[in-house]
Amino acid sequence: MVRQPDTSWALERISAARDPGTGLQRPLTDRDPRLPVFNYLYDAGVTGKGTITYLVDSGVMCNHMQFEGRTVCYRRADFTKRLPAGMRFGAPSDQLGHGTAVAGVIGGKQWGVSKGTTIVSVKVIGKKLRFRASRVIAAMNWIVKHVQSTGEANSVVALTFVTPRNPAIEYAVDTLIQSKLVVVAAAGSHQRDICDMTPVNNPAVITVAGTTTDDKWWGNNNFGKCIDMLAPSQRVYTAYIGSPSTSGLLSNGPLAAGLVAGTAAVWLSSPKMQRKMLLPSDTMKYWMIQAALKDIINGVPLDTRNNFLNTLVPRDFSSPSSSGRSSSRQVADSSGG
Repeated sequence: MVRQPDTSWALERISAARDPGTGLQRPLTDRDPRLPVFNYLYDAGVTGKGTITYLVDSGVMCNHMQFEGRTVCYRRADFTKRLPAGMRFGAPSDQLGHGTAVAGVIGGKQWGVSKGTTIVSVKVIGKKLRFRASRVIAAMNWIVKHVQSTGEANSVVALTFVTPRNPAIEYAVDTLIQSKLVVVAAAGSHQRDICDMTPVNNPAVITVAGTTTDDKWWGNNNFGKCIDMLAPSQRVYTAYIGSPSTSGLLSNGPLAAGLVAGTAAVWLSSPKMQRKMLLPSDTMKYWMIQAALKDIINGVPLDTRNNFLNTLVPRDFSSPSSSGRSSSRQVADSSGG
């Protein structure tokens, strides 16, 4: 067991189940959450090494020191087609900082859950913050082709957008699922029920909402029965743009999804996983819900499940007895909240 010091409260909170001394049922109130004075516990041999996490966002500052060379910025994976003049492979490609921040909690050296996953930047949002369905669809189709061409079986896709129902996007999301990729999505922050929105309306997608430093529901969250997991999203230290060494204390919902995506990458690298077959997204979702800390977050809406992320690797990854699209919903419905 590795105890990483000098990290964010978020990493200590989601790994608290490994250390009974922290107290699983209470928030971390003994230290200032604005300071990097917390400890993250993880298994030395289970770090996400050998996995790929595709991050569909505003790009990633691929030369950031937090990533230790484990990020990839392909020009052909930039669907905004507006890279600054002279930019080459591996150069900074995030003009907003959003994607870099999410990547930091997925796989940053100091701030990330997974110390070994390779993060592939898939850029769909540029400096003007324009969301275009065509970009997102092209990005997801590219991911499927990239996985097929590289033969990389253990892969996670992190989606940081929600949008009104769009059949074309829904088809592309379903293609990711059918390709046996684990798909994690941010719940969004519009303070509305999102079960009629894309991509969270796909039952195999792991949908994540945020929590605060004192174990409360983050007020900006969307809500509804389609939310599967909760994870920290307030005052979370992570990588940021500006320079290759810049970090920041940020609050936004997709950080919670990044923590879950990083956990999925770690679990995919576990020797306990049945490597003779790919782990479907709905099966990963099943085990995350099973492992979650139940009903410890205060203020969660009555129609939203109260499953807080627990990074402790399950004993095995056998398929649920009633596998398929309905099993994840059935487990979630029985998990409390």
